[in-house]
Amino acid sequence: MPTTEELGFGAGFPTPFGVFAPKGLQPEVLLRLRKACMETVNSAGFGETMTKSGQTIRYLDGPGFETSMEQVSRVIGDLVAKMPELRN
Repeated sequence: MPTTEELGFGAGFPTPFGVFAPKGLQPEVLLRLRKACMETVNSAGFGETMTKSGQTIRYLDGPGFETSMEQVSRVIGDLVAKMPELRN
C-alpha cells in the first residue's frame, strides 16, 4: 500500500479533534460549552501537555471547526479515491 507521501499528500495531514454537541442545543448552553473549550485550549497546562506530546494546538469555534472538518474530509476522500484497497 502506498504511503500518503507517495500519493502526493505530503508526509501526513492534521487530524482535528473536537467536541460535538447535539443540534438544537440551547444557545446559552452552547455559549458556555464554547467558552469552556476555548479557556481549556488556551490554558498553560493544556498547552504544555499538548506540546510535550508533539501536538499543534489551534482553537476553532463552531463555524471554523466545521470548515476545517469539511477540508479534512475532502483530503481523506481524495486519499481513499487514490487507494482502492481502502474501499473494501
